[in-house]
Amino acid sequence: MKVLDFRGSTAQQRDYRKPGEFHGSNRNCVVDGFIGDFGVFYLHKHPLFYHSAIEITDENIEVRTATEKDIPYLVQCAVSQKLCPSENADALAKCLSEEKAVHYSRWLIAEVGSKIVGCVLGFHLEGELTVDLDCECCIVDMIKEVAQARRKGLHLVCIEASNEDTYASLIKASLDIGVKLKNNNCYIITESVSTELFEEFGFLEVGEHDGSFQLLERKYWKPLRPGKDQILGRICMEFDQFGWVKLPEDLKVSDIILVRECGAYDMSMSYIFGDAKQRDIKSC
Repeated sequence: MKVLDFRGSTAQQRDYRKPGEFHGSNRNCVVDGFIGDFGVFYLHKHPLFYHSAIEITDENIEVRTATEKDIPYLVQCAVSQKLCPSENADALAKCLSEEKAVHYSRWLIAEVGSKIVGCVLGFHLEGELTVDLDCECCIVDMIKEVAQARRKGLHLVCIEASNEDTYASLIKASLDIGVKLKNNNCYIITESVSTELFEEFGFLEVGEHDGSFQLLERKYWKPLRPGKDQILGRICMEFDQFGWVKLPEDLKVSDIILVRECGAYDMSMSYIFGDAKQRDIKSC
């Protein structure tokens, strides 16, 4: 279900024992589905998840897969981020051209017009990931640590961006790739001390882990916890809402809410007028 809007308490949330007061926290979200269509009673006891999408703030930024001609730029970014010593630049360029783990086709390039404004390497454990790379640099060390830990999910390395808009476009494109791997986790590996920028995109630092680099994690689907908020169908009537849940701060309009294992518990409440279709009124 897609989130359409947020609103305050409904009439059905009035506390009859305390006139003028309402049950809940006065914060509800309205979704594009008619909840009565697929069951109401006990629905809130089913697992609920949400996906908070990355907001794209600059539509002029295009993200594409890197090509062989982008190798000099990729090497330059790795050197500038001190992920590869300048004396090993040629060895890294050779790896980008020949080695599967860091091959240029695994990189994404962000462009505005014909100008490159950012890049990122995304890799994941698939089959026998080659880690015996003949190049001494932090990027190779990061890949080896992931292979040693056997950690599944997409891993992002060497994120280079000219501004926050470019970060958003690169991370959004990476997440779209990562979810196709059928793994709920996406990671960023970095040497950076400050992680505030990545936290804005939902990545949180992993405390204890096997590795010498900083590791941040973001889940594609996150659970909705119990609370005092409600999810409302498009007509917001008493049979078109469920809860109680705690709406997270990063839930926004156009985000998706997922209900697992729902069923038609009460199809008798699926009224015809709840389908949002306009009808001509005919007098008898």
